Amino acid sequence: MRFLLALVAGLSTLEIVAVNGAPGLYSDAYDYCQAPRPSSKDYKPMPNAKLVHLQLLIRHGDRSPVYPNPNEHDVTWDCDQIRDHSRMYGSYQGVNFDSGSFEYDVVIPQVNALSENFWKGSCVNGQLTARGMLQHMKLGKSLRDIYVRKLGYLPEKLKDPRAFYIRSSDVWRTKQSVQSLLTGLYPVKDRASSHWTIPIVFEPTEVETLLFSKVRCPRYGEISDRMINTTYYQNYWKKVAPLKKQLDEILDTGSIPDRQNTMVGYVDSIRARSCHNKKLPCKGKKCVTEAMSHTLFRAIDVEYTYTHRDAKLADEVNGVLIGWVLKDIKERMQIAVKELQNVSKHGGKLSAKPFEVFSGHDDTMTGVLGLLHAKDMRWPPYASNLLFELWQRKDNSYHLRIIFNGKVLALKEEWCNLHSCPVEQFFKYIESKTPKKDECKLVA
Repeated sequence: MRFLLALVAGLSTLEIVAVNGAPGLYSDAYDYCQAPRPSSKDYKPMPNAKLVHLQLLIRHGDRSPVYPNPNEHDVTWDCDQIRDHSRMYGSYQGVNFDSGSFEYDVVIPQVNALSENFWKGSCVNGQLTARGMLQHMKLGKSLRDIYVRKLGYLPEKLKDPRAFYIRSSDVWRTKQSVQSLLTGLYPVKDRASSHWTIPIVFEPTEVETLLFSKVRCPRYGEISDRMINTTYYQNYWKKVAPLKKQLDEILDTGSIPDRQNTMVGYVDSIRARSCHNKKLPCKGKKCVTEAMSHTLFRAIDVEYTYTHRDAKLADEVNGVLIGWVLKDIKERMQIAVKELQNVSKHGGKLSAKPFEVFSGHDDTMTGVLGLLHAKDMRWPPYASNLLFELWQRKDNSYHLRIIFNGKVLALKEEWCNLHSCPVEQFFKYIESKTPKKDECKLVA
């Protein structure tokens, strides 16, 4: 007997029913493997307004698995279509230094006992694939079609390498993703110099807020324990127990600590394989079936919708872990509004960057969407994109439009009309959802 999860009422109710076959996974166009991109053809400017500030949060593109299962040697992951070069230069104590360019190559030895259970090929864990690179180049091109060609908001040619604010987590795949996006937005031929170095800002891991760091925030464990002990979550966990048992038997994952209270760890390798039509994991004659993978994917949608939006503690969890990102986006937007108001009254030039990009992860996107109370809380696909457009009306009022994967973000509860949200209303809402300085500390 196979078990499938039925999702109803906006992915907030879980019911497991016995069926004989495996139906299609989703009835709409949702595709985890590829997020939709905004389309110049369908894009319409806000009526009677001009765009004055633009921010973008992205999830990295397609990648190899981050958390390999104990036995992955039956699959190959190749990443050597992308070459990564490094160069060190500068000066110290009157000595000028330029290393020239070096290339990093990943080598996975096949005769090493330590690698006998690791996959074959040329990818490290969580490495951006050529497909992931192309996803973000295409996204950049779509943004160029809209914000350069259609609106004329961004310049035709990039004349200053520091014209925009670009931030990434200090992870290979997120940095390469934003590089790819900028290459699509401004190919080398559309930059004033092909020799420019465009700066990408990142923060030390210990203080990074684009990463869902449970270790950095001790209070997360306390809140999480309370959440998973709720009646809803315990009922969910009982219903997925048969699936978990099946997967543990095939994957040899029963003793892995991070797979004791969540199904997240099971998704990683299986979904990555599914996106590349690779064989699902096996142990002897027992294999993960397509029906099992579909059940797993539906389960994780239910789990994420509850833990990141519908649970009473969801806002608190999202706030202490990812709320800092949304706070940064809000505060940068506030600076832009203040400068625009001053320039409107007194003249002068703006110092705020016209375009700000934040390159993060699925947890980054999920946390932000959860705090916004998005209607669709399914796992954000590869190359997901969340645009914050600030528009100025003729009466000098400022309104925000938020576009997720090509469409204005739909909300579970409409705290503001995101087709045109008065920016002060947005600021007030975000202030109520984002953390204060000491909220990661354990409560005595």
